[in-house]
Order: sequence, then structure tokens, then C-alpha cells
Amino acid sequence: MQVHLEGMEIWGAVETGSAERGKDRWAQDIIFRGVPSELKSGLAAKKSVKEAWDTVKKIRHSDDRMKAASVQRLMKQFETLVFHDGESVDDFAMRINGLIASMRELDEEMEDSRIVKKVLCVVPKKLKQVAEAIEMLADLNTMTIEELVGRLQVAEDADAEEQEAANAGNAGQLYLTEEQWEARRRRGRSKEQVYGGGARRGVGENNGGHGGDRDDDDDDGSNTSSGRGRSRY
Repeated sequence: MQVHLEGMEIWGAVETGSAERGKDRWAQDIIFRGVPSELKSGLAAKKSVKEAWDTVKKIRHSDDRMKAASVQRLMKQFETLVFHDGESVDDFAMRINGLIASMRELDEEMEDSRIVKKVLCVVPKKLKQVAEAIEMLADLNTMTIEELVGRLQVAEDADAEEQEAANAGNAGQLYLTEEQWEARRRRGRSKEQVYGGGARRGVGENNGGHGGDRDDDDDDGSNTSSGRGRSRY
């Protein structure tokens, strides 16, 4: 607005506030063209273009302070940004891109190289080796955030496939172990039936044998006694 007013050679009306009425209204009309519509009614009530200009400056300065505070808050969020537990590369990229977009809305630009270095510093443990390889082999000053996310996603997918294969192998080993336990239980029951039944039969036979011996002894004893009795008497 100042450049426009100076080009029209009526900037003096703003500086002094004592220009003739025609120039004052002309300068104020130019200011109206450069402000939001909701401010026009308030500026039209000002007695001079100088008062209107001072009001615009105050609003602008207040807006600048609000923007600065918002940018500072967003920058703090950027510096403390980390991966959540189990968060994918794609989800993290969406979060950080949303943060950068909010900063750009406040006219705060951030270079891709800074974003790339930030992401590489906070990748989860499973991607640390990939991040180190990228840092050593790639030019971080020219790499875009989209390129970095693509590389990390490839590594993340490969890690997920390895984990899936490992889990499948563990599941198979667990299944075999269960089969082995079932086989052992079957063998144990078989042994119990064989050895347990034989032992019971052996005990019964011994008892029967001993009983038979005792009967024979009694018979012999009784016969002897009878024989002796008859010989004595």
C-alpha cells in the first residue's frame, strides 16, 4: 500500500495527516482496496487517512505477533516430533507434512533438507541401519522428503516380510512340538498298560503260588501227624 501511495504521489497525506480533503479521501480509498472487507467500515470512520493508516499498522503488528507465536509453537512441535510406537513411515510422513503445511500457511518456509535430516534422526530402531546408509551414500541437501519416505517404505516393507516369515516359522515349530508331546503321551500310555498289567498279573501269580505251597505243607504236616499218631498209639 505504501508503494502504491508513493507512486500516486499522495504518500504525504499519510505522513502529515493534513492534506487537502480530496487527496486525503483518495489516499484512504487506496488503503481500503488493500484491506479485508471487514475492516473497511471501521477505517471509514477515521477522520483522516493518517488515522486509518495507523490503525492498519496496529492490526498488522498484532497479526505479526500472533503469527510469530504460532510459528514458534509449530517449530517446537517439529523439533520434538518422534515416531509413535508401531507407527508406519507413511503415517509419520503425513504428520510431519501436515505440520510443515501449517507453517507455510503462516509464511514460514522450511527447506526439504532440514525435514529429511529430522526424519532420519528419529526413525525407529528397525530402520536405523537404512537411515545410516542413506546418510552415507545420498546427498541430503538435494533429497526431497518424498524420496526419503519412498526409500524408508521399501525398507519397512522388507522388514515386515521378514517378520511375517519368522512368525510363520515359529508357528510351524510350535505345531511340531505339540505333535511330539502327543506322541510322547501315547507312548507313555502304552508303556503303562504293558508294564502295569504284567506287574499285576505277576503279583497275582506269586500269591497263588505261595498259597499252593502253604496248602501242600499243611497237607504234608497233617499226614505226618496222622502217621505219627497212628504209629505211637
